[in-house]
Amino acid sequence: MPTVDAAPSAAATRDRSVAHSLDELIEWCAAVLRDGVGGSPAASPPMPPHLRDPLRLHGFETFDEIALSIVLAPDLDPVLGLRMSEVTGVRDSRYSTVGAIAALMGAHAERTSVTVRLSESGPLARLGLITVHAPLDAAAERGPSTLSHVVATQTLLRWAFGITQLDPRLFPAVRDDLTAPPTPADADLVNEIAGRVHARDPHLVTLRTNSTAAALGVALDAAALARRPALVVRAAFLADAASHTRLAAEALLRDAVIIVDGDATRVPPHHWDAFATVIAIGAEPVLSARSAHDVVSVDVTSATGSATGVHLVDLIRSRGLQVAPTEADRIARWQHLEYGDLDHVAGVIAARAASRGRTGVTAQDVADVIEPARDESLRPDRELDRSR
Repeated sequence: MPTVDAAPSAAATRDRSVAHSLDELIEWCAAVLRDGVGGSPAASPPMPPHLRDPLRLHGFETFDEIALSIVLAPDLDPVLGLRMSEVTGVRDSRYSTVGAIAALMGAHAERTSVTVRLSESGPLARLGLITVHAPLDAAAERGPSTLSHVVATQTLLRWAFGITQLDPRLFPAVRDDLTAPPTPADADLVNEIAGRVHARDPHLVTLRTNSTAAALGVALDAAALARRPALVVRAAFLADAASHTRLAAEALLRDAVIIVDGDATRVPPHHWDAFATVIAIGAEPVLSARSAHDVVSVDVTSATGSATGVHLVDLIRSRGLQVAPTEADRIARWQHLEYGDLDHVAGVIAARAASRGRTGVTAQDVADVIEPARDESLRPDRELDRSR
């Protein structure tokens, strides 16, 4: 009896779609390199939608799409790398130069504007999409040059090939797995912040607070209400120049809200310019004089945010477990855990309940798990299991 193939999974369908889009982009790049200098590429390259859409959403234009497609070419197909070497005349490199990109773009761009836009201070480099290297025979530090090589960053390459999960090397300094409380304690405050988060204009909201957990809950609620993904970032990570650039690319391609936890005053003022939407918890960040952000500060107390204990109860119930009202009241008193630990704790409780064949959870069950939180095993900087 013949077998009937199961319907393809959503992941398999998406993979095929990405592969098809990349094939079209490779054909486009091959045509551009085949026509060479003096040619005129199509007005808009067939970039994969998951790469093209966030670029357009954040104001990048056809020029940038063409330039990025040419930059990506050597990594998409080795034959394109060999052809690029012929175009640039640099045998030791398969990657494009600024001058080659300007020449290949033909009527779409003028050499000087291309050189400036593809320099280290241009938007594509500042937002972590490209890296600009000095010519092979030049000093390491130079200004804009048509001889500079331009390569796609790791983040851009991952997204081009459809790998949109958060780079595991960013964890735990950057988190994309923290969940918002299901019922905000202060709906008016969350609505106010969500309105700003939803807007496309640059916004920076500072949550002054006596409870980081409460403010983080409000920030996550606002992002969820605005239907925007959130990246929770340690301020120290954002202060580092290289880390800041990697995060800028992740935020742009995800259209994510950046929620910053820690001393935001230590972040260099110009680093904030790379992010369209920021919620800072604690001290108000210092912005550069050229910042276009609309700035607002609001107060969040432990009473206006969902308590960590209450949120833990919600997470336990979301895993199909029952918590009696009296037991929930007791669990809600646990407030010493970091917000980022709650999902891990709920997972441990659910696993223990399943191993014992139980569907109900008591306060003692929770205590048996969270008492060891004082130990290193439940510190927020531990390596969590991200396979769930």
